[in-house]
Amino acid sequence: MWNTYGPFDFIQGLGLLVVGFFWLIALAVVVAVLVLLVRFLLVATTAARIYVAKNSPAKPAATTSPAPTNPAPSSTAPTGPAASSTAPTSPAPSSTAPAAATPTAVAPTTPVVPPAKPAAKPATKPAAKPRTPKAPPAV
Repeated sequence: MWNTYGPFDFIQGLGLLVVGFFWLIALAVVVAVLVLLVRFLLVATTAARIYVAKNSPAKPAATTSPAPTNPAPSSTAPTGPAASSTAPTSPAPSSTAPAAATPTAVAPTTPVVPPAKPAAKPATKPAAKPRTPKAPPAV
């Protein structure tokens, strides 16, 4: 009555533990591969950004356009329903008008280029010495 499955009950339980252990290891391997893949992708994208920033051609200097000489005048009259009764009929005094903007000269900037490094090795190799065989030992 206690042993309804026969002598194979213990072996089935042991097999269940072994299969569960292998599934646990397989899950750990999958998680480890995913973590390594995500880490690789993050490092690779950061390295690609650094590479592109370092090796991209220099951007041209920003072109400066002169400021507009006649900016639009701003209105100081209040708006809304009360504005119609209290709005002045004459234009705004010249003291509140914006002053004409004068364009300022901007000196053109040149990109800073680091000086070229001298070559560490000469361009041509020195001539190789011919090998001379050693004399055989005297007998």
